[in-house]
Amino acid sequence: MNFVVYKVLIDNKNANEIEVSLDDDLEEYAWQDLENLKSLKLTPPSVELFTKLGYI
Repeated sequence: MNFVVYKVLIDNKNANEIEVSLDDDLEEYAWQDLENLKSLKLTPPSVELFTKLGYI
């Protein structure tokens, strides 16, 4: 299975101004600073992606 990764930069709004829709596959969300990614429990695909992108 292949996934397409999209990176969207929103520089004209704060995180608390962005409406997030929770659907069947997403029960909760939390905005995180990139510096916090190393301390979060991430799925293996997320670890692979964030490592590839240089975030962790």
